[in-house]
Formats: sequence, C-alpha cells, structure tokens
Amino acid sequence: QTVSGTGPGESLGHSNRLLCQSTRRGSFVTLFLGFLDVSSHEIHFANAGHNRPYLVRQDGTVEMLSLGGLVLGFMPDHEYGEDNRSMAPGDMLVVFSDGVTEAFNQSHDMYGEDRLIDALKELHGQPARRVVDGIVERVKAFAGAHPQSDDITLLIARRTA
Repeated sequence: QTVSGTGPGESLGHSNRLLCQSTRRGSFVTLFLGFLDVSSHEIHFANAGHNRPYLVRQDGTVEMLSLGGLVLGFMPDHEYGEDNRSMAPGDMLVVFSDGVTEAFNQSHDMYGEDRLIDALKELHGQPARRVVDGIVERVKAFAGAHPQSDDITLLIARRTA
C-alpha cells in the first residue's frame, strides 16, 4: 500500500470512476499498476485489461501474473482485485504492450506469448537494457517487412540485491 493507504486495486477503481465520468462512451484504457515495496521486496499489483506481465525468476522460470481485470472507463462501479509477489535477487518484472505479442509476419502469424516467453528465458540473466533490446530485435526480425501495426513498449524492473 502507498503512504495514503490506497492499494493498487483501489487506485484503479478511483481512476476508473474518473475516466467513466470524463470520457466519451466506448473509450477505454488498459493499465497494469504495480507498487514496489523496496523494504519487503514485494510488488503489489492490479490489472485493468492490460497484457498480463511476467515475473522472470533468477533461474529463468517465467511466471505470468495472471490477475486480470476490466478495462478502465467501461463500468464505473467495477472493483479491481489485487495480488502480490515477492521478488528475490535477480528476479525481473516484464510489463509489455500488445504490440509485442501481436506483431505479425508476412504469413500473418503472430509473434505471440510463447515466443516472448522463449526470449525471456534466453535473455533472463542479461541487464534490463539488453533484455529490452533483445526482445525488440526478435519481434522485428519475426515481423520482417510486414508493417508494424501497434507500438512495441516494454518495461523491465529487476531486483539486483
């Protein structure tokens, strides 16, 4: 929880109500919200329709943070759940946009989550910048000449000690 006592689920609920009041019908936002507690080494999180992030453990094991939730801006009274995971030294949180997994190649095959997981397993011991670059390189090589249809955004947070 934050200093004010508001956790990620409650924060998403508040944001959702504000968006429902201020945006036109049919507009929505996806969002993964995580609070990292640096004293307990835990990430407390909630998800509003965003791709489910991965926690890559030091040994290369990849765990999906499977908590989901409704997109923001759709139903004003929706309540968002919360979950948490502990992060050991060397663990890495990977948050990504759908442009990563939904990149298509010339044959209309999608990059997909399986290829992303394979890339994360291969890159797990690398510095965060190298992980981002390695995934972007793999996605672009997969897509080849096929035009990119969405943004490719990655956020990597690694516990070092």
